[in-house]
Amino acid sequence: MHPAQAFLDRLPGRPPRNLLKTIGADRPRAFDDAIPPGTGFLVHVGLGGAEIRALAQRARAFGLSVAEQALADGRLGEAALTRALSVHLSLPMLSGASLPVPAATKVFLARAGAKGLRHLMIDGGPLGPRLAVAPPPARIERFIALIRRHPELGHRIVLVETTLIARTAAACRAEIVAEVAETPELLLTWAGLSRPDALALGAEGREVGIDPFVLAVRRGRVTADRLADALADLAGCPRLDRFMLTDACDGLRPGDYRGQTIARTTTRDGPRIAVVPRTETVPRLLQMLTRDPGLVEKTAVVAEGTVEARLRTRHARRDCAEAVVLLARGMPELSAARRMTTVEGGTFLALAAVTSLVGAAIAPVAVVLAEILSAGVIAAVTLPRLLAAVERRGKPPTSAPLADTDLPDYTVLVPLYREKRTLPGLVAALQALDYPAEKLDIKLIVEVDDATTRGRLTDLALSPAMDVVAVPQLGPRTKPKALAHALAFAAGDLVTIFDAEDRPEPDQLRRVAERFADGPAGLGCIQASLAIDHAGDNWLTRHFALEYAALFDGLMPWLARRGFAFPLGGTSNHIRREALDAVRGWDPFNVTEDADLGYRLARQGWTMATIASTTWEEAPLTLPVWFRQRTRWYKGWLQTWLVHMRRPVRLYRELGLADFAMFQLLIGGGLAVLALHLVLAATLGGVALGVVPPPDAFAGGRATPLVLHGTIGLFGWLAPSLLIWRAARRRRLKTPARFFLTLPVYWLLMAAALVAAIGDLILRPLHWAKTEHGLAHRPPPPQSSEAEPGRSPSAARQGRC
Repeated sequence: MHPAQAFLDRLPGRPPRNLLKTIGADRPRAFDDAIPPGTGFLVHVGLGGAEIRALAQRARAFGLSVAEQALADGRLGEAALTRALSVHLSLPMLSGASLPVPAATKVFLARAGAKGLRHLMIDGGPLGPRLAVAPPPARIERFIALIRRHPELGHRIVLVETTLIARTAAACRAEIVAEVAETPELLLTWAGLSRPDALALGAEGREVGIDPFVLAVRRGRVTADRLADALADLAGCPRLDRFMLTDACDGLRPGDYRGQTIARTTTRDGPRIAVVPRTETVPRLLQMLTRDPGLVEKTAVVAEGTVEARLRTRHARRDCAEAVVLLARGMPELSAARRMTTVEGGTFLALAAVTSLVGAAIAPVAVVLAEILSAGVIAAVTLPRLLAAVERRGKPPTSAPLADTDLPDYTVLVPLYREKRTLPGLVAALQALDYPAEKLDIKLIVEVDDATTRGRLTDLALSPAMDVVAVPQLGPRTKPKALAHALAFAAGDLVTIFDAEDRPEPDQLRRVAERFADGPAGLGCIQASLAIDHAGDNWLTRHFALEYAALFDGLMPWLARRGFAFPLGGTSNHIRREALDAVRGWDPFNVTEDADLGYRLARQGWTMATIASTTWEEAPLTLPVWFRQRTRWYKGWLQTWLVHMRRPVRLYRELGLADFAMFQLLIGGGLAVLALHLVLAATLGGVALGVVPPPDAFAGGRATPLVLHGTIGLFGWLAPSLLIWRAARRRRLKTPARFFLTLPVYWLLMAAALVAAIGDLILRPLHWAKTEHGLAHRPPPPQSSEAEPGRSPSAARQGRC
């Protein structure tokens, strides 16, 4: 018998023998000395000194603590252990269904669960926060020693069972699940956002009609993967990365892909219903799993955009085939897919034969007529350029600014092929666009076999608005085919194109949207200016830059102000989606799709305008690169003229007299003038070499046609020179006199490219001559605030170019 108990037995009144088991910390010190240190709490579960000592011996033998050994022997449970500690240390003990926890602890418990959790902060009401502790059996001795050394901790600690912590975690999770089911945007708190931010995004999303989850992802507040992980964690479902869609989706069309938030899938673990986090899917999923937890085995969560990307991949060839023939089937007479028919070819050959026979019959007169006709063509083609050069330009129109909420959705199509070098600069320029991220839809279009470009894109940090679209190897490998394929997936009300080397001014999209809002409903397209930002590299780039300045800062704005239709530039043309759909998009079989599209829009009654916003481009540095590019351009212009002139009477009726005449001057006349330059150069060369008789011999000794032709030729040089000079001044491009003197040389190079284009059109009409980019050393483009309209980047920084 313990000496202390013997002493108590001799006291008057004979206290009960189990008194020491109930008096807690007030027991005699001698009793504590009779049992191993740190095991006194066991007396409160009915164990005597001998039992405690024996328990301690077994514990040492097995390398366990006394509490662990007692639990292993079944001498006590966790509840009895916690009560014993409560009495032994005079600490309060809590029980019940769950613990009162603050909001932050509630989210933590719901997310992390109670596994391995032994302590947490709880709400102590008026007494303030308390630390609820379920001491681990292996460390109870240390816990007791800590409380003995620091008795002030007794006012901050309460004891609980781990089962209570587990019930609290389950209750917290159930509460948050119910809360998210009622207010779905609170899922964003599970993904790391604060509650006020999540509620603000929800309110804003409802106000502007955009799903709050899409809003958060597009703005970069949370990634699509993190949001999907949050829903999977909260719902207890797996997160899918690898899966296959079932045949149930085969009836969907490209316009349906973006709206697919639920899909039937096949995975390694069997069929599952894949759910995309949206405010309409989250409540349904959580409520369904609350009613039937077994459905966790049949559901899964996928990230935003994953289902759409899988649908595009699954149906790529079908969708691409439909895009390729969309124009050819709907408007076959306006598609370059249809080659010249037998009747059309026979008519053309008959006219050529009749003209040749008549010319041979009246050879002297025919030569004079040819001189006069060629002079007239040069004069007519040059006249619009002269008018554009001499017209005094007024202040460009301004538009009322639009709030972000009023801006339309905007799709940017960026066709890419073997563009590894240009991608970093391109991505930086696209990310600098001043447009609401939630309303921006950027499609980076790559060929499915272009592994280099696709691999480089995966290395870059793309913004959430950027989406990579792979074009299958089907039909012609042309830029318009890629655009036609991607257009089916575009979400914007406005659509524009940027090339791989483009550097648009950051506010271009916003300014164009404001111009569309202020313009008439029939305004179908707005063309921004294109300019070269490294004009001073060599003679070729200088002439290329001057040519662009004359076209985009001189002639094209004049045509727009006068209400004429005009061939669009290859990039930075901003088009209403409604207008694009009306003309059935781009022609995949026309290698200069921009010129063709401008006139198809005009034939459908849409008008065009220009805007003083610049997209900086890269000019070819070498003659072979320039020649291949220019050959493709002229081949496309030939295609455009031949296609639209299949039915000249119908073209006249749809365009009207003014636009019909301007079409002939800009497209047909422009090509004819280049051919005349070549003929004139060949004639002069032949005369100089003595191979061809002097011109007056052709005219029967009369010099009048020669003088006329010379005068018109001089006019044909002065008018473009004046237009170039005025446009170059606006661009602040240096224009030494030698460049004007060498313009005929540049035009002869263009004429040579026309000859190559004719051969290419006959031999390989669908061949796309790729222009290599990323070779020039280009200055960084200025921000919109520092660049004047039409000012080059280098001029903006150095005051010169």
